[in-house]
Amino acid sequence: MKILQVTYTDCGSEAAESALCLHRAFRKIGTGSILLTANKHTREPGVELLPGYWKRLWRRLCGKNPALYNTGLPEIVRSYGANAVILHDISGGVASVEEIGQLPGKLFQLLYSEAVFPDEKEPLFQKKCEAWSKLPMTLVAPTAGIARKAAEAPIFCGMERIRIPRGVDLSIYHPGKKEEIRKELGFRPGVFTVLTNPADDPVVYQTIRELKTLFGTQIHFVNSTPRSRAATVRLYQACDLLLDGSKSTNAPYHILRASACGLPVAGFNTGGMAEAVADGWSGRLAEKSDCDSLTAAVCDILENIPYFRDGACEHAAATFADMSIARKYCDHISR
Repeated sequence: MKILQVTYTDCGSEAAESALCLHRAFRKIGTGSILLTANKHTREPGVELLPGYWKRLWRRLCGKNPALYNTGLPEIVRSYGANAVILHDISGGVASVEEIGQLPGKLFQLLYSEAVFPDEKEPLFQKKCEAWSKLPMTLVAPTAGIARKAAEAPIFCGMERIRIPRGVDLSIYHPGKKEEIRKELGFRPGVFTVLTNPADDPVVYQTIRELKTLFGTQIHFVNSTPRSRAATVRLYQACDLLLDGSKSTNAPYHILRASACGLPVAGFNTGGMAEAVADGWSGRLAEKSDCDSLTAAVCDILENIPYFRDGACEHAAATFADMSIARKYCDHISR
């Protein structure tokens, strides 16, 4: 089996990281995989640049110049002889909907968030609605929330829709030698270290104040966004808990990565958080906008850190390990 993925770039965005993760996973399980990208930054085996014409087109404003629509994508794809094509955030702006419909093999389009849903006001919207409804395309949503929104969107009417979570490369995101990393990062020994993502929610800030009152100098809060992936992994590995205020995010990919590093999560029981966190196993979920409930969730985790840390690792391995996600695609393609 050979799978061809097409994406704008292989670096710098969650879509790019997801595409590269899936590419690596396919190759790990012995499936032929080629990742075609208009902007190549990695030296990963099997990642190739799209032909020059495509590269120039990607740099133009999407959907503005109808003369640019005939890109030759079907011919490019046929030259690889793939059984399936996975499109990452390609919505018909640089390749026409007709061309996408001519792609050989099984065709998948991945959704990462509501942000990739086409704007009904854009000039190509009606054309996409008419053409895409006839495409033999399978729409892949990572969460139930995005799947529901896709089902309500007229532009995806008539498409087969499946739900496959986003995968996490467990060879990159995994538990580390916690005490050694804490010492390297300058964390005080014997003090709970909580990584925070308040998401500008006042309830989270109130919860932090409550926890400072309860624990005093025995708790330390870190609100940091490392610039590198390696630094992010080390921070996940070193902290005791991620306190997250996300409410509307339907695909909180950072939660999956944190869990894979053994970092339990406390957050609200809403949106994609309810799917990303296994309540009582990989973390604890609180009632929406309830400070007392969120404070209790944090305290429960801090009182049982080894249990929740193991639970986070087990949940990651069982639910969104990269190779298991790749096998889900292969199973669907083989049907």
